[in-house]
Amino acid sequence: MKCICSFCHGRGSDVEITCRNCSGTGYDPEEDNVWAQCHTCYGDGFEELDECPKCNGEGYTDDDDDDDDDDDGFY
Repeated sequence: MKCICSFCHGRGSDVEITCRNCSGTGYDPEEDNVWAQCHTCYGDGFEELDECPKCNGEGYTDDDDDDDDDDDGFY
């Protein structure tokens, strides 16, 4: 059974996730300077994606894939 994606709420696109490079801190973990801004999110701590990573842009997930108790790192 298909259910509306709980992450993008059925939109399938234009979603924000925690930055995968800096884990939401806004600072680049690869730089020696502790105040160096992240080059992926430019200090915001979030990335904007064109396609939802949970439903792959479909807007729907299978009923068994839509568990709220699994921690997949998405906000």
